[in-house]
Amino acid sequence: MLKRSLFMLAVILCCISFSAFSCDAPLVTASADPPPGLTPRDSSASSLSVDITINEDQDSTDRMSVITMRFMTQAIEEANYAIFDDREPITCSGRNFTLGSSPTYTFLVPQGGYVCSYTGNTNDGKDWLPPVTIFNVAQRSELSLQAPIVTSKGYSVAYRPDAGDAACAITGVAMDNNGGNIPGPTSLSDLSTYNGPPTGSLSGDGSILLTRTCHWQFEDAFHEVGLTYKSSASVEVTWTH
Repeated sequence: MLKRSLFMLAVILCCISFSAFSCDAPLVTASADPPPGLTPRDSSASSLSVDITINEDQDSTDRMSVITMRFMTQAIEEANYAIFDDREPITCSGRNFTLGSSPTYTFLVPQGGYVCSYTGNTNDGKDWLPPVTIFNVAQRSELSLQAPIVTSKGYSVAYRPDAGDAACAITGVAMDNNGGNIPGPTSLSDLSTYNGPPTGSLSGDGSILLTRTCHWQFEDAFHEVGLTYKSSASVEVTWTH
């Protein structure tokens, strides 16, 4: 939990340090071996596919989330990423960004409902189109982890469950401050209790981290949208056996 909070603080301090830039500029990340980039003449939403991940750390003190996006053009069938030479604008949760030549974009936004819109163009940037919604997702419930019960057979930790139709996958990781970690099985987020495996190899202070992962695939204004929404929360524990 402390490491994740320090990461978010580092992002904000980086933004402050480079005051010549807007803090609403995307945090550009590059993958090790990205597919080839392609500059489309038509950057309308219907000509693009986009993969999105929302990472919501419910323990963060600044109450900010990280949204990662990758855009692909449908102008060719092969794997690619779109290069936006017209600096197409993105608005997410009230913050304005522009796209460029990166394979992947990372945006820091306030936690809450997540709404992002995109403005494309046709005819090599001569004809701008009205903004369209990429996604509009209500914030999921707080997991609100309770103190765990630990035995030689494993551990159990209660959390606030989702309603049946809203249930998503949930997984746990038990950790200690010495670097040990034990991943648990995948369960459903409507069960109110997560059960993990034995933790005999862990010792001293540590924590249990639960991550709820929801995924949707849809079209709307875009050719295709893949959206993954991850909510995580942790509870501290002292491992004694």
